Amino acid sequence: MKRILAALILISFILSFAGCSGLKETDEGIDEADTFEIYLAGTESVRQYGYYDYENLTLEGTPVLTGNDVRKYYWDSHIMELNGTFVEKVYGSGSGDYDEYVIDSEGFRSYSKGGSRLLGSFQYMAFVIVVNGEKVFSGTFPGSPVMPVEGEMLVLGDIAEDRIQFKFNGEGFDIRNNDAVYDYFDGVQKISELPAIDSDSVTDELKAQLDASNERYIELEERYNALLSGLSDVPSNEQRLQALADWQEARLNMYMIETQEGSQFELFCSRLSELDLSEISSLGTATEYYRQMAGADFYVNDRMFNVLEECYNTVIAGIPYKYSMGDIDDDFIRQARAFGVNISIGNGYIEATLQPSYLKANFELFVSEILNEYLLLKDRELSLILDTEMMTAADDENLYLDIEQVADLVYEWKKFSDTYTNAYPFNIKARLKAEEYLAIYIGKRDFATSPVYEQATQILTSEAKASYIRFLGEYRDSAYYSLIADLFIVLEGSGFRRDTDVTNFIESTDFSEYGY
Repeated sequence: MKRILAALILISFILSFAGCSGLKETDEGIDEADTFEIYLAGTESVRQYGYYDYENLTLEGTPVLTGNDVRKYYWDSHIMELNGTFVEKVYGSGSGDYDEYVIDSEGFRSYSKGGSRLLGSFQYMAFVIVVNGEKVFSGTFPGSPVMPVEGEMLVLGDIAEDRIQFKFNGEGFDIRNNDAVYDYFDGVQKISELPAIDSDSVTDELKAQLDASNERYIELEERYNALLSGLSDVPSNEQRLQALADWQEARLNMYMIETQEGSQFELFCSRLSELDLSEISSLGTATEYYRQMAGADFYVNDRMFNVLEECYNTVIAGIPYKYSMGDIDDDFIRQARAFGVNISIGNGYIEATLQPSYLKANFELFVSEILNEYLLLKDRELSLILDTEMMTAADDENLYLDIEQVADLVYEWKKFSDTYTNAYPFNIKARLKAEEYLAIYIGKRDFATSPVYEQATQILTSEAKASYIRFLGEYRDSAYYSLIADLFIVLEGSGFRRDTDVTNFIESTDFSEYGY
């Protein structure tokens, strides 16, 4: 199955390359109404007519970008922000010609062969803007670090992972201010103003969208916690279940925002939104939806898998509140395991967690190699936790993993995040995992009984000290190496006691300063 999918991807890539690599130069097939397209110009026509005689330039077979690929057009600065689906495909295909770049004098990313990674072009190539089937203007791309572009009237290049910009260096009328271009983007409501504090990547905006949705989620979670803790009137069973349903719907909606682009994502999310997430059987239905909709494009499948994973997390989080101890019999536990969920009542209350290896065993054929690596790491983490006979690595009272296991998870999750910086959103999830364990590892997270410092003396435990030394010896390539080294120096100065200096260092540490 995996070989078939890989072959389909290869065939798709070859066909798309043949269609846009200059093997066919034609003006046929241009859309005639309500369209915006960017084409590469044929090499021979560029040699004959130059970059700016757009009426005579020949268009290559298919556009390299359309209006559907644009999230926003910041008109005042002529920056186009591209949507996540387009960016994911570009960075998923990969090309060594774009691995490294410098920033040139115009603010463009200057690659080894020049051009634009986002548009698949090189230096000395030309682009043509086509609106409603009519050519409206043309230009060229940035040069390489060795041969920078100088004196060109209109240049289009990458300024971020998700943004391209038109730079006009000519005299007289600024051809970027084309009425047809403006009318198109105004008509589809994509004209916008650049924020005062600008973003350098698509992930920042998606995170902002999640934060906005998260406010609603927090409100519902607080309401639900209040009902459970008895801070308000004792809720009826109906009120309790409605609060759970509201909370689950809001939580999953946060992750659906990430996949709102494209009909395939919308259909998948629409189907998930119809499920009753308080029922554990909904996981079986969600899994079947994913299998039905997964195709040959691993990167599209990865995006949908992000929502499926959070669907699992959402349902699992609701199990202890949906069901009572009396509901959890052997048949229920067996059914839960069939859906990939481990359930325990051995500690006198209901605990639930994802079953190690379930996601990888069921979905590895559908997702990319990067995501398979993510699933392997997730399985390793879950296995370590379940070996403790608990369902979580830590709670408010105790850490159940040993400190060396925490150190390894800090390193491994951070390494994944920094290695696959374009594997959004899984790189972000991995970074948050690393930071969660790092907070435990350096004593920033509070416990009733500290796993890092002796309770009575506040002296670093011998286990923690030995772990820090091992970390500094084995994980020199970690982005957190300097943090642990600096902490160790401060600890040495305090006699390895958590005094004011140590506490200030720990509390003031900003994890975002380290690596990606």
